[in-house]
Amino acid sequence: MLSDKFVCLGSSKEHFLNLKNLDEAFKVKASFVIKQVFTAYTESKEPEKEKANEIFAQQVNDMAKVHLKYVAFNTFLVKIREHKFKDPNILPQLELVAKVFALNELTADCQQCFASGYFVNKEIFKSLHEAYKEALNQLRPFMVPLVEVLYIPDSQLNSAIGNEWGDIYELQLEWSKNSRLGNTIPSYYKELMEPVLKAPRL
Repeated sequence: MLSDKFVCLGSSKEHFLNLKNLDEAFKVKASFVIKQVFTAYTESKEPEKEKANEIFAQQVNDMAKVHLKYVAFNTFLVKIREHKFKDPNILPQLELVAKVFALNELTADCQQCFASGYFVNKEIFKSLHEAYKEALNQLRPFMVPLVEVLYIPDSQLNSAIGNEWGDIYELQLEWSKNSRLGNTIPSYYKELMEPVLKAPRL
């Protein structure tokens, strides 16, 4: 994966809107971090306890995060492609979510891809950002449906906003009336709020 001959074959926005290419770049990022930390850890002559708990603790933690993010990305792709969706339009939308996730990770930090020699063109960073913006624009029309597909019962959500029946304001009023402050008048109401509410409208 990290041989000297292994380099990114594209540098355009379109290249980074391709999931196969994103998977490769994300894989390089994770692999480089793992190799870097593992090499430094194994070559260190310090006591094992000190290496694990002090010297390399933060690096190992960062390595695990990058690795798990790639595993989550890869697993997500495998699972959605294995699933037989009744509506064929669902898979492209979920693949778009995967693109956004990968592009977010790569635009946030892709120094590993440059350090490993995988990214050799400085224009790549600009293309990554352009691809990220394009993917977000493509995802925008599907954001609400994608969020709402994960059904969360009102009893768990415990929020007037987004409740099952859509009666946001009615529910807020009901909760206010039934709260422990609902039957009391704040001391500042007469002095500060009532004059405003009763003031003549222009």
